[in-house]
Formats: sequence, C-alpha cells, structure tokens
Amino acid sequence: ESSTLDSDFLRIKYNDDLSDLLPNYPESANLIEKDTNEGYILDTGYLGPEESKINHLRIWLDEEVTTETLNEDQSKVQNSSWAGVITLRASYTTVASPPSLIDTILALSKATEGNGLYEVDHNNVSETELGSEWKETPEYRYAGSDPDNYVTFNGEVAGWRIIGLVNVKTSRGKIEQRVKLIRKDSIGDYSWDTSTNEINGGHGINEWSQASLKKLLNGDYYNSQGAFESTGLKEEARSMIDETIIWNTGSNTDNSWTNETGGLVAHFYEFERSSNTGDICKNETVETDKTDCNDSIDRTTVWSKASDSGYHGVGLMYPSDYGYATSGNSASEGTNRAGCLAQAMFTWGSDSWQTDCVGNNWLKPLENWAWTLTPIAFSSSAAYVFFRDLNGAVHMSNASGWGGVFPVVYLQSDVLVSNGVGSKEEPFVLSIP
Repeated sequence: ESSTLDSDFLRIKYNDDLSDLLPNYPESANLIEKDTNEGYILDTGYLGPEESKINHLRIWLDEEVTTETLNEDQSKVQNSSWAGVITLRASYTTVASPPSLIDTILALSKATEGNGLYEVDHNNVSETELGSEWKETPEYRYAGSDPDNYVTFNGEVAGWRIIGLVNVKTSRGKIEQRVKLIRKDSIGDYSWDTSTNEINGGHGINEWSQASLKKLLNGDYYNSQGAFESTGLKEEARSMIDETIIWNTGSNTDNSWTNETGGLVAHFYEFERSSNTGDICKNETVETDKTDCNDSIDRTTVWSKASDSGYHGVGLMYPSDYGYATSGNSASEGTNRAGCLAQAMFTWGSDSWQTDCVGNNWLKPLENWAWTLTPIAFSSSAAYVFFRDLNGAVHMSNASGWGGVFPVVYLQSDVLVSNGVGSKEEPFVLSIP
C-alpha cells in the first residue's frame, strides 16, 4: 500500500538560495486540482527581449525524516511516494517605447516670457523663397538666458543644446521638421576659409560648399581624426545625424542688415533661405577695386549631399538661430522679446540692447565670438561672412579671420529620448530605435 509523501519532509535548494523546507515557500493559488494538490512559488521575475535564464533545483528528504520522524511515525514516510511538476507561468507586459525627441519637444508648454520653448511664426516672411507650406508651419525655439535644452550627445554629458524644432527641406523635396543641435563649447578657433593673396586679397572665399571650415567639420571632426581623435563625432552620434537635409546658404542683398529695414531676426531668417549669393560684387556695374572680388568659384544657395560629395551634415548656426534665442527682458516693454526682435541685431551689442537682448540669450554665453553659416553680399568683396561678436552683435568679418567654431547638426526624426528632462543636471539622453 502506498500513500502520498507529506511535503513537510521535502527540502529543496533553488539556484543559490539557502535550502529550505518546501512548505516555507509562498503558496500558489494557481493549481489545476486545488483539492488534491499543493503548489508553491519558487521564484518570480522578468525576462527582457531575447533574454534567457537557467535555473537549478534540487529536492531531497529532509535529514530530520531519517531520525526522529521515522521512529515516531514510519507510516508517514515508508511506502510513500511524491510526484512534482515544475510549472512556468508566463505573462507579458507591454513596455512603452521611449518617446521621440520631436514629440517630447512638441508636448512641452510654450513660453511667453523668460526661459523656455517659444513658438515662432513666419507671418512677416515673404512666400517668394519659402512657399506657403514653410511659412504656415510654426517653428519652436528655445530662448532665455538658460533654458532646459541640454542634451547628452556624442558621449558629452549636457555637452550639446537644442536650438529648436525647425523647418527644413529634405532631399525628398518635402518640408519637414527636425531638431537642431549646437555644441555647447567651441572646438577651437579657425578660419571660415582661406585663400592665397592673389584670390580675394587673401581674405578667403565666402562660399560654404568649398570653405576650409566646411571641410574640417565634415572631414576630421566628423570622422574623429587628426586633432579631433578624442573630441570628434563617434559612430553612434554620426548615426543620429540626418544627412538628407538641404541646408540654405543664401545671403542679403544690400547693407540694410545694419538697421531695422533689413537687419531684424525675421529679415535674416528670410535671406538665409533666399536665392541671393555672397558675390554680388562681381555684378557691380560701377567700376570698383576688384582685389577682394576676383575668385572664380561658382556660388550656390543650398548645401546638400547631392551637390557635395564631402557633405555629412555638420554645419554652423545661422544668424537667425542666435536672434530667436533671446527672451529679452519681460519687465521692459522696449527690450522684451518682441522689442528685441524689432531691433537690428547689428545694434544688440550696446546699451540696454546688450543688457536685455543679449543678456537673456543662451547662445551669447558661448565663449569667444562665433562664426555663422551665412555669407555677406558686399559691393566690393566676396570674402565676408556674418559672425556674432564678443558684445553680442551680429557683425561681419573676412572669411580668413579666426573665430569660435560651434558645430551644428540636424537629428533624424526618429531619435528617441531614453532619459532626462533637458536640464543641465538631467539632460535629455538620446537613443536610436
């Protein structure tokens, strides 16, 4: 005659746990025949995608069975049997995917003063160059003295900042929105371009597609070579850059950029995206000295992979990127954000404009003066480029001058935010799907 062995006599060892009697484990309510079976939970846990786990289970008669228990009541052990079933019960939990950086930005509350994300419309921009779709799609720009737009990118913790969610044209011909990043610190002082003394008086050529700085950023810096072996872009960062973007390299038409008739942030935004080139001096009918206007380089107003085999999508900020980054002084009607945007950036470097428009602009604290991507059309030179000077004004310099270089990239639309809130202490941490 046989009976079922009492579970009190069974000792088990599960993986690296200390051995214990089976009834000391939590009971399970998930039994097929609850009246005749016992069930105990040995372990619970979570397995991630493609993850596996090996478990080790030993079962034996407890040592107390062979001494006291046998002598007291042999019927509980002798001629008894025990059968066990190891059951794996599985359920799944849907884990939400990290949000995209674009969706994260769009979900933020929009600011009207101080640090924050501002909506920018283009109601004052002509449709001639951009078209109605571009004009009617609002952009979002971070503005203020220190907004929460910090990003960990290229392994540099809080080392990059978000300019905004901006409108771009891709190689597919579509108007789309992309996140635009700028490196917080300069990679060094470099000339925008150089040339021999016989070409433009040795002052360089203001055509980005052939500029020496373009070659540096999309060559050694992009590939982490030469002087940028440790500070250049790494593989993961390169994989996040959208190389389908068509960058605009248009220019102004006259010297009105120094005053309110042509030098407002909105004016810069428009002519940056225009078909104007930076070599109008070649078309001057008035006899002038052509020493600084004798290069033979064809000008373009777009820069893309289709037009440049050395393109990898690493550029510089536009003057308007700098301009839209101001929040102004909300306590001053004349120099609040609206007031600053109604004042030529050429004059921002002095008086209350410097205190309020520049002092509340997170792109000004970048050390040094900073190059922009945009050439200047000048009546007697094809070598001038816009830059942001030490006082915070937008000014012009020969391309051969030395200035701070702050790399700028557009990110692919599917880049995700895996962690962070955008503050300097908790920057957005990016990942790719």
